[in-house]
Amino acid sequence: MRRSSLWMILVTLFLMTMLVIPIPSAVAQLVLGETKTRGPEGQVPIWYTSISLTPAEREKIRNGNYKIAYDQLAASEFDDTIGKAIEYTAKQLNMEYIHTFNRLDAAVQKENIESILATKPDIIAAVSVDPAVSTIAFKEAAKKGVALVFCSNKASLKWNEDYKGGLVFYDLAGFGPLLAEKLNAELDGKGNIGYVYHEANFFITNQRDQGFKNALKDYPGLKIVDERPWSGNPADAEAVVSAMITAHPELSGLYLPWQEALMPALAALRAAGRSDVKIVTNDIAEITALEMVRNKNVVAMTQCMAWQYGVTVTELGCYALLGKEIPAECVMVPGLVATKDTISTIWPDLFNTELPVAVRKALEK
Repeated sequence: MRRSSLWMILVTLFLMTMLVIPIPSAVAQLVLGETKTRGPEGQVPIWYTSISLTPAEREKIRNGNYKIAYDQLAASEFDDTIGKAIEYTAKQLNMEYIHTFNRLDAAVQKENIESILATKPDIIAAVSVDPAVSTIAFKEAAKKGVALVFCSNKASLKWNEDYKGGLVFYDLAGFGPLLAEKLNAELDGKGNIGYVYHEANFFITNQRDQGFKNALKDYPGLKIVDERPWSGNPADAEAVVSAMITAHPELSGLYLPWQEALMPALAALRAAGRSDVKIVTNDIAEITALEMVRNKNVVAMTQCMAWQYGVTVTELGCYALLGKEIPAECVMVPGLVATKDTISTIWPDLFNTELPVAVRKALEK
């Protein structure tokens, strides 16, 4: 072998060893298989990976001078991130971004939609707050040819008949197995569980709650000994949990529907001196992440990939503008589970931001 050839091979091998090989994120390791999650009318969803725009389609959108509006539901890491992702994606596609805030008020949402329509938008993305009041506003928008992308909860409109667009939500039933696995590990495979469920007929929380309950079948050492409904009002959660641990002092684990019940539940446990009860729940915010890091009660929390959610919302709306066939009304984004040990790596995958300073400092203590 010639010296020059040998030298080139050695240089190449050296450079290869210098390459930084990224560690796969939680997202990269996801396996998007079949799911038990269904839409509000029993629709079988497709994964977000089925929705994508070609370079030519992106260029067509860029040249279309389109407008997209997002009527945000509430202030939270989840909702804020969706808005930021929509705004960012819209900017990449040369679309004007319009933002309004309804604060869970159907009357305000109706006014917002009417104000948005005055700007002649092409896409409106929003959670439908109320099946009656909100539907009136969205129906008017659809009549004007506006594409509608509903976020997690849709108006009472028939897909491809009353409106064009779709519904984006997340793997609701898939959250339960993630939490059950973490709780089982924390309790070493044995424990009596308190199960708090959302009493409303709401397909999102109903499937998340049932998903956890179903997942416990895989862990025979974990037994639900108390089931209690919760209204969804944070003020009621403390009383529910207090009554549960009073009736069943042997409880070692607790499932809560979502994070709004967490702080009241912790108040009940602390009042009773029960730092031994381990909690799992859905949704992640800075305040609840701090609780998970600082105290012994909170074991794990799930959250949808909010940034990807917002990107998918925007791209789904573009499908409607392009007249591109949408494979299914419901498009699903996966979720991830975080523990104290993984929150620093999971947070960026969820929200596309660095871990909040307060949480990072708490982890360093």
